[in-house]
Amino acid sequence: MFHHLAHITLVRPALLLALCLGATHARAAEPTSQYTTIEESACRKVVSPDPGVERECPAPKGWRLLLAGSEERSWLVLGHGKTLWSTWDVMGDPRLGNFVNLKGKQVEWRLAAGHPATVQALIFRVSGQNPDNTDKQLNNLIVIGLKEDTPRLCGVVKTNEEARALADSLSDCTTPLGKTPG
Repeated sequence: MFHHLAHITLVRPALLLALCLGATHARAAEPTSQYTTIEESACRKVVSPDPGVERECPAPKGWRLLLAGSEERSWLVLGHGKTLWSTWDVMGDPRLGNFVNLKGKQVEWRLAAGHPATVQALIFRVSGQNPDNTDKQLNNLIVIGLKEDTPRLCGVVKTNEEARALADSLSDCTTPLGKTPG
């Protein structure tokens, strides 16, 4: 009788271990994030034919991340190979408000599930003046899909969770960013 109970007791830890290993394996297949800074002090000055481009910031291998700005707004320019794409047009979206600027000290790169060297999306925060109440700011996250090496606007959302879900699905990433001189 005790021999039978000993078998049950041993099976449970083995089952628990198998479930834990399975859960760890399942989590490994989810997209992950890499963060890089957009703080001016960490980005180097560059000369570019694209008006407004001032600095190049750290980015994952194969990508370039450039900061651009004017008196009215700031924006990102993405590079892959010899091609550059600008978020200038995205920053002019009326839903973002007036005088839209980059906000925060870092951007989030979403890495493909099971392929941590494959960047599939970029998420960055912006802030613009509320046109209905100029004393208030509108804060949003912009998601840019990087699938097939062509940056495409996926959408504008309010929360990190919404941004990651959009970046991970890439289903709504249809509008290509405009190419820029490079």
